Amino acid sequence: MRVSVLLVEDNKSNLQAKKDYLSTFDCGSILGVRDPDAAIRAVRSLPHFDLVVADIDLSEASRKLEQHNKGGVAVARWLKETKYPAFVAGYSSYFEGDDISENERSVFDDIVDRSVGGRALDEKMQAWIERASGTDRTSTLRVLLLEAYQKTTLQGRSNHVPLVSLDTLVDYETEEVSEIRRSGYSLSLLLPDVDDEIRRAIPIWIKRENGAHYIEVVGQPYLFAEGANEHEAKDALKVLIVGYYEDLIEKDPNKEMGPYVKMLFSFLDSLFK
Repeated sequence: MRVSVLLVEDNKSNLQAKKDYLSTFDCGSILGVRDPDAAIRAVRSLPHFDLVVADIDLSEASRKLEQHNKGGVAVARWLKETKYPAFVAGYSSYFEGDDISENERSVFDDIVDRSVGGRALDEKMQAWIERASGTDRTSTLRVLLLEAYQKTTLQGRSNHVPLVSLDTLVDYETEEVSEIRRSGYSLSLLLPDVDDEIRRAIPIWIKRENGAHYIEVVGQPYLFAEGANEHEAKDALKVLIVGYYEDLIEKDPNKEMGPYVKMLFSFLDSLFK
């Protein structure tokens, strides 16, 4: 398996140099970004990276006037908290030893500081790629979102509409997915129209049966709709989503929502941002 890589490096020339360096290890696609926000947007909209390699010091991308920061640690912590299924590695040409605390190191799967270079760095990079390709870190949801994305028309994908985030969806057991497929459902994406309030692509299960079309949101089984045709079913689902959101946005998540409703609200809220 050729691993797909997200590279987070704030210096423009270093970013290109490291992309070229990674390409010598026979990686698959390599996407380079220069700041934490861009990294998080990338994993939210393209949930298929096997390896994330982040510079720890991202001070050049910071709006704050600070000489050095640890923006790469923030990226790794977010990935860990959202259980993003990738091998996450950190590196630094500035920080060394105790400059990086044990707590900061713990959010990475592995890390190298400025004391590592040359052949040792080559060996470490090769080890990261091998671990990313050899370890099954793939959630069922991640596979489903990628399949739905790949089934979308090239024109639909070219609109660059971000996908919903994995952390707002409920994962499936393997047998659950098999049962859904056996019942006639296949995967697709619900893409927002120009005039929609919804701003994200939604992965959906869809099937045609007895002259009607049935739709269910992947990872959100309480969001489903039907219609005489696919267009009507999708419109009905959008109406349902907006209605649920308008109802829940008036409630206090900490006092008026249980665990699942909180996740449902998190999903709905993400669609409109």
